[in-house]
Amino acid sequence: MTSPERARGARDPVYVLGYGSATTHEYLGDRMNMRRCRFPALGEFPNLTHTATAEAARQAYGMSGLTPADIDMMQISVNFAHMGPIVMEDLGFAKKGSGIDVYREGRTGIDGDLPTDTNGGWLSFGQPGISCNMDSLVEAVRQLRGQALGLAPERRPRTVLVQGAGGMLAAGSVMLLSSST
Repeated sequence: MTSPERARGARDPVYVLGYGSATTHEYLGDRMNMRRCRFPALGEFPNLTHTATAEAARQAYGMSGLTPADIDMMQISVNFAHMGPIVMEDLGFAKKGSGIDVYREGRTGIDGDLPTDTNGGWLSFGQPGISCNMDSLVEAVRQLRGQALGLAPERRPRTVLVQGAGGMLAAGSVMLLSSST
């Protein structure tokens, strides 16, 4: 990690354009008892249709000036199949209730317009027992540098969104990376 000025002289630098994080509760039962929430992106509480990722994404997009339309690839935290559509919605790639369409339309495939979890993600690459969030970050950097160990789209990404999660819909983080400033 260094400043953009020092990184310019480095080989294949990767830049952090935006970051956001949020935590809403510790235990799922706590979430059901919450009546007020300090994160407007999460909507009315209690609810189980928005995760802390929605607030983290709002922060990251705000910091970077990017929108979902600017993202070329994603590495996301999907520890169970039903979480993929929810995360897609919270990241702004689909309206609530329509996240599954991003997958059905083939957008997340290696040759789709939004390749996702190119190392297999949590469902295939590994979870639990390994550092899944860190592996997602490493995969993003490899893809941006054109050094992917596994699947790589024909068109090298310029921007990659990395989303991390923790707890039972409790914590979320979003980092927006790029191969240029």
